[in-house]
Amino acid sequence: AAIALTALALVFVVNWPENYGGGEADDSDTKAAAWQLLKSDRKAVLLGSVNALFEGSMYSFVFMWVPTMLGALQGGKLPTGLVFASMMTCISLGGVLFSPSMLLTIAPAEYLGVGCFVVGACALLVPVFCTAVVPVLSAFLVFEVCVGIFQPCGGVLRSKVIPDKLQGSVMNMFRIPLNSLVVIGTLLTDYYPARFVFGVITVWMLIGAGLQVIVIRALAQTGPEAGAKKAQ
Repeated sequence: AAIALTALALVFVVNWPENYGGGEADDSDTKAAAWQLLKSDRKAVLLGSVNALFEGSMYSFVFMWVPTMLGALQGGKLPTGLVFASMMTCISLGGVLFSPSMLLTIAPAEYLGVGCFVVGACALLVPVFCTAVVPVLSAFLVFEVCVGIFQPCGGVLRSKVIPDKLQGSVMNMFRIPLNSLVVIGTLLTDYYPARFVFGVITVWMLIGAGLQVIVIRALAQTGPEAGAKKAQ
């Protein structure tokens, strides 16, 4: 099998030309346009910041849920695979809930984003004050549902503000603050107990909720301005 796989790989290497994209000039133009968009439209900055705060909190949670559950079990055996599968199911459930026939009939995507931050913050606040297995696990599952809702919600909001060809470049610029939050969250676990770190992540989520409210106001202001320009 290894010999056949190697021979097949050689065929691909020889006969499959490399895709170099649009070239360096196009890439530099895209980066310049993305930077110009960030300087001229605060909504793009707000959405990038909101995404960084949510995903920074989410990835910090990823590093923390296993030791937190082990602490809650107090030496008991943790069915890691079962818990992980349950979390992934909850993410899928969140994606299903974000649909025109469900949550979007109750509120638009902008308001659902605020709900994800607020409910997620409340869920991450549970391990700050409670160490019992059932409440902690339930809170983690609720947070994962929020993750599943927020991902398509964020995509919808970005499509309203950031052109498709610039989305990759714009969001990549926010990888630095996102990864900085993850580094801070994981480093804090080396010096402080988990409940303190969950408290810090909860603060990040609440800040994200506040920024999301500002996004709603900015989008509301854009609507009348766009209508006035069309009228002119």
